[in-house]
Amino acid sequence: MAYEDILPMVSSRHQEYLSKLRELGHPSTDQEVSRFAGHSDPNYFRPRRNELVKLGLIIECEKRECSVSHKTSLTWWFA
Repeated sequence: MAYEDILPMVSSRHQEYLSKLRELGHPSTDQEVSRFAGHSDPNYFRPRRNELVKLGLIIECEKRECSVSHKTSLTWWFA
């Protein structure tokens, strides 16, 4: 499915996560997506990200240093 076809099938918070991830343009950590979206708490998106993984819309990519927390974190990108 195309990105535009997926959006009507998911909630507004799912859509926000997907949109911000797409705008970032590269695999990103939860904290990077949250910060980019203007949210200080990565838990704002984390449950929705888990659901998007279960739906097969995004996948785990790599572990790298998060630009926000400076800790090794998983990154996520479109499946």
